Amino acid sequence: MNQRLYARSYALGVIEQAFLATELRAHRQDELQKRIEANLPSAVLAIHQHKELQSVPESQSALRSVKDFYEMNAVPVPKEIVAILNDLSPMH
Repeated sequence: MNQRLYARSYALGVIEQAFLATELRAHRQDELQKRIEANLPSAVLAIHQHKELQSVPESQSALRSVKDFYEMNAVPVPKEIVAILNDLSPMH
């Protein structure tokens, strides 16, 4: 089952990369940036609220990546996810 899940995840990643490449090639990077940034809070909330999503080690990396995005780009963290990102355990 893990191989099938990996294969599905990989295929979805390829679809996403093709979509991103299409958007960038069409010079829609500003719209793409806005859509991706707008989706970050709901993605954080989904991980925070669903045990299945929390059960994989990548979930902590995903949350940390979102936190890093806001910090590195000096973008204000949306209020609905501030506490979640602030509560992340420190990296070892």
